[in-house]
Amino acid sequence: FIGTPTFPSTKFQFVFKKPVKCDRIKIEFVELSPEALASDGTQTPAIAEFTFIENIDGDIIETIPTTSIFDSNYINEHRVKNGEYTYTGSEGLSDRPLSNAFDDRTDTFWIAKTENTDSYHNSIDITFNDRIQLEGILYDSGYSSGSQVFHGFPKKLNIYSSIGNEEYKLEALFVGTPTWP
Repeated sequence: FIGTPTFPSTKFQFVFKKPVKCDRIKIEFVELSPEALASDGTQTPAIAEFTFIENIDGDIIETIPTTSIFDSNYINEHRVKNGEYTYTGSEGLSDRPLSNAFDDRTDTFWIAKTENTDSYHNSIDITFNDRIQLEGILYDSGYSSGSQVFHGFPKKLNIYSSIGNEEYKLEALFVGTPTWP
């Protein structure tokens, strides 16, 4: 998947070509834009909110119209509720913990404590209570409108999935560079 996230959008969709059957996913932040909300431009993710969208109809959907996944009725109907999964991941800054990415608020952020390197990538593991068909992920980004910058935005994002005790397998690679018009 290749795309160019562009302001004024601050929430972005990472949609799979077809729903992913899984009960666990791993989100790996491979390459990021510099994060300057709480640091000096380090390569750390900055996320306001994650929302997981489930295919509840059981239909295999090849393409999802761009507008449908942002429709509030669609999101409310297909959203995996916070109590229906658990998460672990890279430690956040003391005032920007990982829990902020899952608190249903866009005014709080998770900012990873450790900077990405060639040998270390920040990541988040999600374990769903039940097996699901994951259509996509909504990602509410960190940004500054005054300086026209996306902070810690994933320019390269790997999504892995698993069922039960299987090893993770790469499901999708999302690539894009955020721009300001």
